[in-house]
Amino acid sequence: LLSPEEIIKISDFLKDMEGTADSQTTIHPTLGIPTYNPTTKTFTAYPDTGGVMTIGYGFTEINGQKVKAGDTMSFQEAEEYLRNTIDSKALAVDAQLNSEYKKGLGEMTSNAKLIAVEKAFNIGPKAFVVGDKPYKLLISALFNDDWRTINKEVPVSYKTIDPETGKIKIDRETGKPIMKLNERRNKGIY
Repeated sequence: LLSPEEIIKISDFLKDMEGTADSQTTIHPTLGIPTYNPTTKTFTAYPDTGGVMTIGYGFTEINGQKVKAGDTMSFQEAEEYLRNTIDSKALAVDAQLNSEYKKGLGEMTSNAKLIAVEKAFNIGPKAFVVGDKPYKLLISALFNDDWRTINKEVPVSYKTIDPETGKIKIDRETGKPIMKLNERRNKGIY
């Protein structure tokens, strides 16, 4: 479903959006400690902006169990869980799209897949495709590679699409997508 290059791209995209290990070395305002310790290579659970306990790269559940205060996860576990989650979310959103639209991720460009899998990661595949807040216009734009519409439909906090080129905005220094959440985390705002 996803090429190895697309998995890396989506993984990097989600890490930048949810907070890379490096960005989690700043002091968390509630915990008073970083949520990632580079010496022990361990993530510590923390409350996100909505108060939901989160760990690693935005995980609120691990193997069906809600994350709770005091939970830890190794860097390697977070990397593996992210890859597995990307695979499962891609399969699930593809199935939902095929059921509802009779076409799936295979009919999208790599950048469009990135947005679809990100939505599946954050709100769930079913909520994205047929949930209470339908994303029909966004889904249509993803299938049609219509980046002007995608830019209008993606929430402001996720707007990383350059309206001139229709491509994901890239930080010239790091070569990675520009993410507002990562910027906030780097400033210690969770």
